[in-house]
Amino acid sequence: MFQDGLFQEVGLSILGDGFNIIYRRPKPIFKPEGKNWPEVEGIKDPRINKIRDTYYLHYLCHYKFYMDKIVFGTTKNFNKI
Repeated sequence: MFQDGLFQEVGLSILGDGFNIIYRRPKPIFKPEGKNWPEVEGIKDPRINKIRDTYYLHYLCHYKFYMDKIVFGTTKNFNKI
């Protein structure tokens, strides 16, 4: 949970022609949660790249009291990042 009870999540949509959505995953692929996120005010500018069978996720993590950090994670299926 972030400021004023707002949540920030990363979703997944696939565009067929660059403009029209042909698929949108109903649940987020990534949502910061749990005790490791108490100082986080948000996540910004997520990027996902797929190389072979692995997805690489990187984004900017905005903290309340610290400098922003670039965060990197990998997953095979988005069930666990």
